[in-house]
Amino acid sequence: MEHAWAIPYVEAYDGRRRLVTVDVIVDAERSRSTSVVVAIDGRAFRSPHGRSLFEIPAERPVHCSVHLQHVDGSTLRGNSEVEQVAIAIIPPSPDAMHLVYRGRDEVSITRLG
Repeated sequence: MEHAWAIPYVEAYDGRRRLVTVDVIVDAERSRSTSVVVAIDGRAFRSPHGRSLFEIPAERPVHCSVHLQHVDGSTLRGNSEVEQVAIAIIPPSPDAMHLVYRGRDEVSITRLG
């Protein structure tokens, strides 16, 4: 299944695919001073704040992480350029999934099928 509006899965994989929607919802100050990096099975993609759509394998778990990177190269803690804000293992399923990040302690994954 290919979707023209989704970022394709780039690792070697010939099986069924599904979609995962990733929503990054942060306060206005963070959205002005950071960019979003979404990693799918270790491949990093610079994404917009708000919603991004990715193709992922349907028959196996997929590692997804979301990072905020400060636009000026600094970080919220001042130690490194990238701050990891969410990690999820998305379980195998034929259904589309929805991952929402609303803050450090508020990450949810929902099956959409």
